[in-house]
Amino acid sequence: SYFNGISNRPPLISISIGRRKLDGEVVKKDTLRNIEQTGEFVVNIPSEALAEQVNQSSAEYPPETSELQEVGLTAIPSDLVAPPRLAECHVAMECKLDQVVMVGKSRPVNALVIGEVVRWHVADSVWDQARKQVDIDLLRPLSRIGGSSYGRTREPFALPRPDWAIKGIKS
Repeated sequence: SYFNGISNRPPLISISIGRRKLDGEVVKKDTLRNIEQTGEFVVNIPSEALAEQVNQSSAEYPPETSELQEVGLTAIPSDLVAPPRLAECHVAMECKLDQVVMVGKSRPVNALVIGEVVRWHVADSVWDQARKQVDIDLLRPLSRIGGSSYGRTREPFALPRPDWAIKGIKS
């Protein structure tokens, strides 16, 4: 549902995975069970054009059901990890599990999964060769804000990082 960058050296990201009800019992979601069993996962960054399919994939499908088949997305092989990535996503990160941290006060409710990115996939169609970075205007990434809310990245802007040594600030 959510992912966030943690560090660039090593390249670590985190994802948050909640629980689900299955036959009246609260259980781990398939994604978490798969990550714990294999020690690997892929984070795909969908574009706005995939919003409906992304939302449909969040339904509580039975464990034996492939969400990808149900919503019409295409699994393609990853390079360094066993889980596939999505052909329709222009950016994907292959990850190896670093750790799972259960979070919650009285009982763990969510899993904070930390993984090291071992391979990036960026389609040429969204890569800005001159700036050596993903072109957000071309990628048009879809973000999940929370609940049923999603967000669009529009009108991105850049601010140069300040050089505090120039400003006379001393540590």
